[in-house]
Amino acid sequence: MATPQSPHHESRDLDLIVAQRVMGLVPCPDWEVTNFGSAGGPALMKKRNHPADRCFPTVTTSSIYGTIGGPRRYSTDIRAAWELVEHLLAYFQPAGFRAEFTQGSGWKVGLRSTRARRWKWARGDSVPEAICRAALAVTHAGSNGREGRN
Repeated sequence: MATPQSPHHESRDLDLIVAQRVMGLVPCPDWEVTNFGSAGGPALMKKRNHPADRCFPTVTTSSIYGTIGGPRRYSTDIRAAWELVEHLLAYFQPAGFRAEFTQGSGWKVGLRSTRARRWKWARGDSVPEAICRAALAVTHAGSNGREGRN
């Protein structure tokens, strides 16, 4: 019997797709877990000399502070989602960005590409999720069928 994926698992899958297809990051095993002691807790550090802004750690670790590692949490963290918007503004130069909330329907985010000159809309239960789905739509990377136009 197949069990449905948890919302957390689905959001991490979306984070992985966004990191690779929109942000252009690659998974990298060259990270190691280190601990800064009781004041700092666990952290991940690069093993080799390479730019950390082009990859994300494949290793993860858990602590009382939560799980660290893997791609940024674009679909659940508004700070990471906004970095995604800034990346799109810098590299894909969308001509517009809109976010709307409708009671019962959740969030809808639209990005208008200068190339396509059309709005690409996507819905999500949260603003970060909708931003991720709209980013995939505007970059033509696909978003599991939840994208669309208004």
